[in-house]
Amino acid sequence: MQDDEARLGAAATAVLALDRHASLTGAVFNDGDMKLLGKFLLTQQDDDGSFRHYYRWDPKAPYHYRLTHSFPGQAVWALAMLDKRFGGKEWGAAARKGADYLITKRDEEMHWAEPPSDPWLAAALRELSTPIADARYVAYGRRMADQTLKRQKTTGAPDLVGSFEADVEGSTAATALGAVLLGEAAGFTVPTPAMLASETAAMRRAVRFLRLNEIRPNNAFFLPNPERGYGLVRSGTFDVDVRLDTTCYVIEALLWMNRVEAME
Repeated sequence: MQDDEARLGAAATAVLALDRHASLTGAVFNDGDMKLLGKFLLTQQDDDGSFRHYYRWDPKAPYHYRLTHSFPGQAVWALAMLDKRFGGKEWGAAARKGADYLITKRDEEMHWAEPPSDPWLAAALRELSTPIADARYVAYGRRMADQTLKRQKTTGAPDLVGSFEADVEGSTAATALGAVLLGEAAGFTVPTPAMLASETAAMRRAVRFLRLNEIRPNNAFFLPNPERGYGLVRSGTFDVDVRLDTTCYVIEALLWMNRVEAME
């Protein structure tokens, strides 16, 4: 909760984190919390499959309607993982209803000419395509991957080559998430050898850019107590702030790099 409101994305990513922890450790003591968070996701979903992004605790408080394009994909992915872990009818049905809305209606309603680079939605579509792929999910995943490839800088300033265009130039978060999307899409859209080679090359360029922004002894000597930051990643070429979530995105990008290289 923040500013007296509960956020759809915060609940969804909490489910994903608890699910990952349970998968790695075999622990079940967080299952109840995961189901409660999942219930919140269900209450935030409308009949058409879309999600309300925020819940206000005080209905009389002023509310400024706003959308965060990452939240719905995170919610669909979390619901898909709840379905995988616990089964039942409600989780999977809600995940598919949300995915169907996102791939068929959202772009038009948001007046987007092209689909967004949404790695969370890509992960959800990959999960929902196991074991039998839905042709619509595959097609949309391919569209997201193709659009992401177009956004990568391949020429120009060497320090920016490999990054993906975003609101902030040289953003490591946008670049890591772009690489993750390419990896997720490669995991279920069955790209041709030429497509896979192109996406792998793009991911390698992205990883090179991310490594340039990793805090190391040779580029952090001007920072106070630089050793505390070794291994973390600054927010961008022109932004020396360090965020934990950005570093997590980079780790996920590196993991997907290894997986995609194994597919070649």
